[in-house]
Amino acid sequence: MNKLEILGKYFGCGSFRSGQETLIDGILSGKDVLGILPTGGGKSLCYQLPALMLDGVTAVISPLISLMTDQRDALLQRGINAVCLNSAASPDENAAAERALISGHAKIVYLSPERLENPRTLSLFSKIPLSLIAVDEAHCISQWGHDFRPAYLRIAEFADDLPKRPIIAAFTATATPAVRRDIFERLRLNDPVTVVNSFARDNLFFEVNRQPNDAEKLLDTVEFLRRMGADNGSCGIIYCSSREKTEIISRSLNGMGFSCLPYHAGMSAEERQRNQNAFLSGQCPVIAATNAFGMGINKPDVRFVLHYNMPGSPEAYYQEAGRAGRDGKASVCRLLYSDSDSFIVRALIDEAEQNSELDEETAAFVKKVRLKQLSATENILRSGNCLQNEILRYFGESSPKRCGRCSVCDRRTEYRDCTVEAQKILSCVKRMGERFGISDTTAVLRGINSRFITENGFDRLSTYGIMKDSSDKEIREITLELIKQGYLKQSEDRSLHFTENTATVLYARTRFLVRLPIQNSVAEPFTPSAALTEFLSPPVPYDEKLFARLKAIRDKVSTVCGLPAYAVMPDNVLKEISAAKPTTADDLLKIKGVSPEHFRRCGERLLAEILTYINETKHQGG
Repeated sequence: MNKLEILGKYFGCGSFRSGQETLIDGILSGKDVLGILPTGGGKSLCYQLPALMLDGVTAVISPLISLMTDQRDALLQRGINAVCLNSAASPDENAAAERALISGHAKIVYLSPERLENPRTLSLFSKIPLSLIAVDEAHCISQWGHDFRPAYLRIAEFADDLPKRPIIAAFTATATPAVRRDIFERLRLNDPVTVVNSFARDNLFFEVNRQPNDAEKLLDTVEFLRRMGADNGSCGIIYCSSREKTEIISRSLNGMGFSCLPYHAGMSAEERQRNQNAFLSGQCPVIAATNAFGMGINKPDVRFVLHYNMPGSPEAYYQEAGRAGRDGKASVCRLLYSDSDSFIVRALIDEAEQNSELDEETAAFVKKVRLKQLSATENILRSGNCLQNEILRYFGESSPKRCGRCSVCDRRTEYRDCTVEAQKILSCVKRMGERFGISDTTAVLRGINSRFITENGFDRLSTYGIMKDSSDKEIREITLELIKQGYLKQSEDRSLHFTENTATVLYARTRFLVRLPIQNSVAEPFTPSAALTEFLSPPVPYDEKLFARLKAIRDKVSTVCGLPAYAVMPDNVLKEISAAKPTTADDLLKIKGVSPEHFRRCGERLLAEILTYINETKHQGG
């Protein structure tokens, strides 16, 4: 079979997505490749399809056991023989996987980078022809990445130790230019065919909202979930910063009428799997999870992703937010954050350094990178500029115009001259000895009467109470903007310090402008973006009664086969079927998303139910 025939037979697609064919052709011609495709861009197809056409075995290096087993199971469901070698499997299971590879029964093997250090692995691949090494989540090889994994550094050496060096194909969804260089150099890629797709996701609407505390965040979350229809079956993920938070959010939402399950690494494997399956099958539309959830989960109809806390890096945020709208339909990504979120992330970074297995120098470097990524996240959220453009700029991509589909573009703002306010803040920072943070400086400026202020003599400063008519929020926003524009800087202990540029504002050599919401009460009314309008527009009509009957059949097949419901037939495809009401196999297979494998599992039963329904409807109408 040629590549298009394989694409249709095994993957149920009639055409390739952007960049896929270029990368596949590169592999099939014997070249190394580097693919930077956004979440949902179809990275796995780029090595799974060539694996079926190459003579030897394809080894897929994957960072998580759950990720490799999910991908293996998905291939088995498509009729493609694949195996895993990992520590979660028994010795007998791993031995069976090795026999399948040696006999040629399996064409694809998933394994962790740590397993490459096992002499048995090298011995295995000396017995079988290894045509391709596919490096999934390749950003893990870089200390500049958000998820550095030292074992990835072993991959290039492993490939060189084989009797014949295989093709190396590297893939990731999130990589800055520095990370891309690291991937290229550390994997020793040989003149690779490179595809870097745009990081822009036209079907995603990005929202950011600052909330002062958890109580306000919860109220915001409830309002958002209702707006998104989560109380009526709309599916989404809530990302939380801690295991405890996922449990609290889940309990709170269930008490308010939503169906929500928690997911985190502290749960038993059985409980995690049970909750994941309930989410994937649509039995529970919302899951509150740590970042342990989502990698490799191909659920196409996630309509929203809500970050309950600030993520630690733009890479983590964009990867997690990108799990919304994988079916190409308009979806919403909302991020809530408070000032305390930064402290939580910094504490996690400190904890990771203390518990790191890296040598002292490398651990210190990785911590420095993590803090830089956190600072980049803060700058994106507080910039007041188009959110999509700020994210694109971080990944080395530029856009000439505002996206028109984020909360900043939808919020009418204006530049306001805050030079006088900035001078008061800078003067106070200087008089306090450049030893204190934003909160303490704000207290002095507002003239707060506290023991801390009187004991330090700050109530005798000329700046004490000089901004008493301003709110904490106003002072904080202007101070953060001073930091963003480089007129102040924060040390690791969060104290404020002057920079080489401070004097230009302090002595009014330049105006200090801040983008703030328009305060004019006669400002133009809010106009939603195209993406949000599309999302809120009525869905394509379908026959709800028929959909319910088809879904019942799908769910029975799911239970019998032991597969997630979406793998048997996704809800959005069932809705298309219930709208079109196909009565022949050819018509059913013409519906987007219905692959031959989908048809094999339940196509005949669905067609029989459709014919029954049509006849019943005619009879009732007569």
